[in-house]
Amino acid sequence: MGCRVVLTGDDGSQFLYVHLNYSSPGVCASVSQGQAVSQGQAIGSVYTGQPGGINHVHVQWCDSGFAGCSGSPRPIVDGVFQFPSPSTPTAGCGEWCGTTLTRNDPPPTPPPPPTPPPPVLALLKSNGDFIAKQGALDAGWVTLAGGGKSIAVDGNRFVMAGLGGQMYGKDGIGGGWVLLEGTAAGVALSGDRIGLVKDNGDALVKDGLYGGWVTEAGGMDAIALSGNRIAVLQKDGTVFAKDGVYGGWVTEVGGAQAIGLDGDRIGVLLDDGTLLAKDGIAGGWVTLGGGIKSMSLGGGLIIAVQNDHTLIGKTGTYGGWITLGGGICSAAVGGTWIGAIQNDGTVLAKDGLMGGWIVEEGAGSQVAVSGTGTSGTSDQRDTDCDNVLNPVDNCPLVFNPDQKNTDAVNIALNRPGQDALGDACDNNISGDGYTNAQHIALGKDPTKYCPIMRADVDGDGAVSILDFVKVAQKFAQTFTPDPTIGLDTGIQRLNQDGDNKISVLDFVKMAQVFTKPVTACP
Repeated sequence: MGCRVVLTGDDGSQFLYVHLNYSSPGVCASVSQGQAVSQGQAIGSVYTGQPGGINHVHVQWCDSGFAGCSGSPRPIVDGVFQFPSPSTPTAGCGEWCGTTLTRNDPPPTPPPPPTPPPPVLALLKSNGDFIAKQGALDAGWVTLAGGGKSIAVDGNRFVMAGLGGQMYGKDGIGGGWVLLEGTAAGVALSGDRIGLVKDNGDALVKDGLYGGWVTEAGGMDAIALSGNRIAVLQKDGTVFAKDGVYGGWVTEVGGAQAIGLDGDRIGVLLDDGTLLAKDGIAGGWVTLGGGIKSMSLGGGLIIAVQNDHTLIGKTGTYGGWITLGGGICSAAVGGTWIGAIQNDGTVLAKDGLMGGWIVEEGAGSQVAVSGTGTSGTSDQRDTDCDNVLNPVDNCPLVFNPDQKNTDAVNIALNRPGQDALGDACDNNISGDGYTNAQHIALGKDPTKYCPIMRADVDGDGAVSILDFVKVAQKFAQTFTPDPTIGLDTGIQRLNQDGDNKISVLDFVKMAQVFTKPVTACP
């Protein structure tokens, strides 16, 4: 009923208005053929003679003319749809519905996914330096920080737990460090998510450097992350996993010493050296092998260091093992990159299971690769590969399978300077107060305790009245020795007889070597 008007835009698109009133016999609406119209101009009024008294108008548009359009345009009554079922115009056609224009064009092409950041190879050196390189295995190293105990890297994010327990994070090699937590034992990363195990065993996660921590569980030794999945290793060896920060925990297996995640895959290293893997929280466990010392998951690959320090790798749960090299202490995989530390601390890297090894650096303690799914506390690793686990190793970052500690006998000989450090990492092996380097500079054996060096508390090379004065200033004071310090300092350095207090007995010891120079030491 009524008449219709077609408006053609400058770009060739057309707009069809149906059920308009005739302005005069044979003349539709208020416009004529060929007339130019502008925005806001009235072109006609709604036809008022509709059957049933429901007056309405249809509006349809097509970007290239109506030849290819099909179906009837939907009506509008006072700006509201008259019928709930839309017509189905072909691509390039659409309808005006009140103030909403609905098109049936093909869905827009989604934007390309963001380009992932270049892969990163990161290294914690035995002196605590955190260094990294990005983009290529032959790129130059950049020093990120010192004083590290454990590191993690994923994408463009770097996290380090310091020797004092503080955990720091930053985005980008050139970014600034942000303090994340004060008592971290181990760290893990996946995308924007950060996980940590605190010294007290609490496992926490947060999203972003500035997000708030959520406590996930207590009594934990390690945590691993992959996407939205979280896995934790309880101190009693039980492994739990869940999807999402607020999801429910699922008990996976017991008797474990290490965990790893990569996508949907979960890897577990049992106390007896058996390596297990499963795809999905509800999947079944598959035994991958035995005699395993450590493992890492990432980029669809699984690598493992055997008890004989042979590194092996495979693609997926059901792939076959390939021998990658011998004399390996620890290794990590992420994407296609594999990083490894040899028993002597030499750091190697390769691209893919079949790639060739490149010698990267020396004095390595922990290697990390962006995308590595395995993570955990540093206390669960034998960092220096001397077959003594970190918690009981007297030099956890330096290879010393003999665990020799020369100054351990000092207390039995009524001498000070005893500490818990092995000779391999003790800067005062004998405990006499002169560093190993000072001994060597004087041509003296650093393993030999010299009472003259001990009595020379001011370090001027001879025992004099000045040394007595320094000791007298602390007379009658007591102290608690710190076994983690190799070189005694402060009041601890003044003590001469190992009784942890300053008394006349210390002066007696000093009097026995009064005026003697340290060059007289054996």
